[in-house]
Amino acid sequence: MNATGASVHAGRRSGKLSTLAALLLMLCSCSVAQEPSRIYVLSAARGCKIRTYTMDGKQVDPEIPIGGFECTGIVLDKEGRILVSIRNRGVVSFAPNGKPTLVVGSNGASALALDDSGNIHLLIAQDMDNWLVRRYKPDGTSIAGQISIRLNNVSGIALDRSGRTFAVSQGNEVVKIFEPDGHLLIQTIKTGITPRAIALRPDGKIYVANFLSVTAFLPDGRLAQPPLKHQNPETSGIDTPAALTVDVGGRLYIGYYSGYVGIINADGKPKGDAFMAREEIRGIAVR
Repeated sequence: MNATGASVHAGRRSGKLSTLAALLLMLCSCSVAQEPSRIYVLSAARGCKIRTYTMDGKQVDPEIPIGGFECTGIVLDKEGRILVSIRNRGVVSFAPNGKPTLVVGSNGASALALDDSGNIHLLIAQDMDNWLVRRYKPDGTSIAGQISIRLNNVSGIALDRSGRTFAVSQGNEVVKIFEPDGHLLIQTIKTGITPRAIALRPDGKIYVANFLSVTAFLPDGRLAQPPLKHQNPETSGIDTPAALTVDVGGRLYIGYYSGYVGIINADGKPKGDAFMAREEIRGIAVR
């Protein structure tokens, strides 16, 4: 090989290495950027309110008072709004300064979720055995079609990337899956005792908050790992999870009735120690 050929090959290798290095740097940057900086906790003791925490449990930003005791869920949209479902009002948007705006008026608002387009999917109780999921545009305009759920005491909903709705029933202790057109799939996932909340990871893993544990399922319904349990250091007893959310990096955030917040990394290992949000948790969201 002549000198020119050697230099060309060396240049190609150098170019490939530079490209690989750039890709690795990009991946590292993305993984770092994916970790949220804020955890929003919806609590109900002494009136509903929203508190904001850093990942290590330091409270930041002013508390947002809501009032009453009927708050049932919280999500954050791409516009920076904090959306809260309130049983006797519907969906209320809160600006960072705490100013409320009614987005959807509805009685029986029991939980909410957002799809990739920012549309609001609202779980509405008609009675303990009959529930609806209605869809709304971000501005509150109704979208045609709804999902009818005939289960006892539906306690939460979540959406996957294909638009399917996962509904968890506290009374029947199951997860049922519905296509976007409302068609009920045959697949049923049997949960633990009195499930209270549900969340989906980007890879399809399903988390369900049961009495005293969080259970993880694969998309086909098989158990993914042993149940997660958290011991309350103040009482030395096992805590009851009440709210779940997952970030884009696959980390799981668990809000407990006692007020504790736990974070589980995508590999299933706890991220540091749980921290105390002080009051009963009704919902949790991250940004």
